[in-house]
Amino acid sequence: MRNGRYEEMALTTESDGGVRGYSPTLGLSLYRNQDRLRLYNPTAEMCALNVVEERAARLAAEAENRRLREQLRSLQSECRPFP
Repeated sequence: MRNGRYEEMALTTESDGGVRGYSPTLGLSLYRNQDRLRLYNPTAEMCALNVVEERAARLAAEAENRRLREQLRSLQSECRPFP
């Protein structure tokens, strides 16, 4: 978008049939293959997570947090004050 107007994005067709373009407004590369759209951040060198991936990552992080808290509780219970 420039001056409040949408501009056509230059697109290239990949060998796998997917279509790729770059949005300077978003600072992201967009890639569409069949019914999936992926957003790639070239600065971070990673794709944005989709809803399913984000949920899986959050659940994994929460499980790791629980594991580490339990490990910390266990270590704290093993500590005894010096006489």
